[in-house]
Amino acid sequence: MPEMVIRLPEDVPELNILWPKDARIDFLWLQIYGYMGWPHNDAERSAQCARFFAAWLAAFETEVLEGDRMAPHRQYLRQMFNGLGGFKALLSAPGNSPFPLEEVATVGHILTTVRSIEVHHPELRGGSVKKAIFLIDEFISTVNPQVKQNQKYIREAWAKFKDVAHLAAAFVLTTHNMREDIGDDLEEFGVFLAIAKDFEMFGVSFYPHAQKRPLLDPSRIWSVPNYPWLPKIPCAPRLHKDNLPTLKRYHVDTM
Repeated sequence: MPEMVIRLPEDVPELNILWPKDARIDFLWLQIYGYMGWPHNDAERSAQCARFFAAWLAAFETEVLEGDRMAPHRQYLRQMFNGLGGFKALLSAPGNSPFPLEEVATVGHILTTVRSIEVHHPELRGGSVKKAIFLIDEFISTVNPQVKQNQKYIREAWAKFKDVAHLAAAFVLTTHNMREDIGDDLEEFGVFLAIAKDFEMFGVSFYPHAQKRPLLDPSRIWSVPNYPWLPKIPCAPRLHKDNLPTLKRYHVDTM
């Protein structure tokens, strides 16, 4: 595990993942969920992380321990808590906002759907956000309760969370929902980041039909760092076969 803090470059909005030695894997996941849930709210992300360590500190302080064998752990927790802004971070934002599961899942489905159309159905003249929104509203939202219904709300979710759409795509293809016990599997964490990176590279290089800008703005999305240990995972999932009649109907109606 890297023993470093990854700094934000000045020119690219890269994920600034705090990754100290011996960090618990749930702290790493907490940061990723923070970016997915509050991509434009630095105060809320800091408060979420600070609450995490504040809870740990409170738990340690209430334990009855022999001697002071846990002193190094309490010192580590205090350092992390203070490094995340400490009480100032807790006062700057609630830090307990519910994770916007519907919006994140919806945006993840938009990006995976666009890529599926582009890769596997060239006869439909390429993928687009409009096609994906139509398909999600017509079909996916009826079988997946986590996804937003109504095209207006789907468009609003995309506008708000598209800068983390690659993370959302990895989210719907791996975890699918918030888990109480994420586990300590670093390999699972690496797979998640690898899928997100693959979707990031697709999003910033794919130009929808007749568009002059890529699907995702490389100057705005939260880029996954180029960790040398990340596996290469090309990921272009196929649409469910029941989606195709709906999608082909949309294609014919808009020609």
